[in-house]
Amino acid sequence: MSRQPRRGFTLIELLVVIAIIAILIALLLPAVQSAREAARRSDCKSRLRQIGIALHNYHDQHRAFPPGSIIGGGNSCTSTGRRAPWTVQILPQLEDTNRYENFNFEAEFVSSNAESPTGTTTANRIEFNRNNSKYQCPSDPNSSASNNNANYFGVMGGGTLGSADCTSSNNGRAFWTNGILFQNSDMAIRDVTDGTSNVFIVGETKYQLTVGGRGDAHRLGWASTIRGGGSSVTGVLAATTDAGINPYEGHGGRQDTTFDTGGGQYDVPGAFPAGSGTAQGLSNRAFGSFHVGGAQFVLADGSVQFVSENVNNAVFRLLGQRDDGNASGVLP
Repeated sequence: MSRQPRRGFTLIELLVVIAIIAILIALLLPAVQSAREAARRSDCKSRLRQIGIALHNYHDQHRAFPPGSIIGGGNSCTSTGRRAPWTVQILPQLEDTNRYENFNFEAEFVSSNAESPTGTTTANRIEFNRNNSKYQCPSDPNSSASNNNANYFGVMGGGTLGSADCTSSNNGRAFWTNGILFQNSDMAIRDVTDGTSNVFIVGETKYQLTVGGRGDAHRLGWASTIRGGGSSVTGVLAATTDAGINPYEGHGGRQDTTFDTGGGQYDVPGAFPAGSGTAQGLSNRAFGSFHVGGAQFVLADGSVQFVSENVNNAVFRLLGQRDDGNASGVLP
């Protein structure tokens, strides 16, 4: 009996199969990445929603939202007495009472890791250096158990630079008081005359200075408070300005978004717009995220909305203001 020869794959057939598999993988990977980002964005939205609920629970207990940051004498640009920011004040409402009780509220808080203001206790610095995942967006590559960054900033107001309450001697570092969470604020729902569904109270940011932006010594964190004087910096506050959403391609893990001037040793070329002259104040004048196309915001009614980075600047500035008189149809 004759045997039929056993036929195997030819080299061409093998290459065709490999090419098909490679194409399928290439088609599948973006879908997998997209699904992962959708999950991260959903997780981020959930964290923002919890913050919104916590702010309203604080309001129910104290008849007002927490101060954006508690300061001593002077205005926002010259303040003394660096006390607790809103992120620390609502810890009990975020079911983190034990951590809340670790802070010494009679002592000063720090803005950056490099500071040693009079009266700052070891406890406050220890808690500052510990991360808090409740304020971290999982889409941010800087978020980790070893990093104390914050992706959620209180909205202190909005408008053009000329409408700021004050501007520090460092160009670009400005402070607004026409929002809900600002220095020594005491705003209640009754003060939001534009309607709680038309005003931001918290928004996403990717511009807080972290370790990669300038080094460990000068990083900010979730428990950062305001630093007054000529180099005033807000720790966890920002305003809705002409910068808009995602105005710069850089972020606080790569650029010095708070301290350094544009073109300095910590800046990545092209990260900031030509002619801006400075990166100072970027962290308190811009919101943004690692989500595609925009960022998420908590409205004063506690709801969470995704806002496109293409939102009209005039509309965006109004969304940070509690009583500008534009109460209808402003939310894109």
